Amino acid sequence: MKNVIGFIVVAALGLLLTACGGGDGGGSSPSLLSIAVTPANPSVPVGGFLRFSAIGTYSDNTAQGLLVDWSSSNNGVATVSNGPRGFNGFASGNATGTATITATSGSVSGSTLLTVTSAAVVWIDVTPSGPSVLLGAAQQFTATGTFSDGSSQDVTTLVTWFSSDPGVATVSNTSGSKGLATSVGGGITRITASLGNVSGATELAVMSSSATRSSSNTGVATVRNTLVLSEMKPIEHRSETSDLYGSAPKAGTPPVVTT
Repeated sequence: MKNVIGFIVVAALGLLLTACGGGDGGGSSPSLLSIAVTPANPSVPVGGFLRFSAIGTYSDNTAQGLLVDWSSSNNGVATVSNGPRGFNGFASGNATGTATITATSGSVSGSTLLTVTSAAVVWIDVTPSGPSVLLGAAQQFTATGTFSDGSSQDVTTLVTWFSSDPGVATVSNTSGSKGLATSVGGGITRITASLGNVSGATELAVMSSSATRSSSNTGVATVRNTLVLSEMKPIEHRSETSDLYGSAPKAGTPPVVTT
């Protein structure tokens, strides 16, 4: 009788283990097989920032984002952050060259190559701001570029110049006179300097002078000069750099710059 009871207990325990998956390891967590680092083989200018992400692939064929340990093979060229979630994986370009960026979780790692290029223009300022000239006069404009490493320089000869209304003024792209606007008619035109996908602009007002003559009762002629000047409107710099800069970290951190 005791043998029968023992057999029944053992059989029940076996069924319980099988139902729970304990007998064949079926309840174990899937293991991490590989890590992919994205974006793959990107570039960033000196002074620029780029955020990397790590995607893990598991033994059950699933994939998900990972919070990993980041490292750079050359911190002189680029460093990468191991800060809190939201700032983890941000790389900064320090000097031109290449660095391997590696993401590690346990014994599994993945990497990609980051190329740091020369500093890029991130802002263009056109001066003088909002000038006005008499019809027939010219106005020289200057473009100053601010770069991703914080430096600035005159880029007047490097940019391409545009006038929004050539009937008011034209602007030269000829070597030796780049940025020189020549008035053509009265009104206001926008003068724009563009380099790649970054541009800056200001407005130029051209004043036309007309003389009208009228006679008084005493026969004395008077001359009235009238200056016609449209209302000046403020100009905002525009920058089409969404692809160039990528997503930026929050709360006062520098913009992310990629190419």
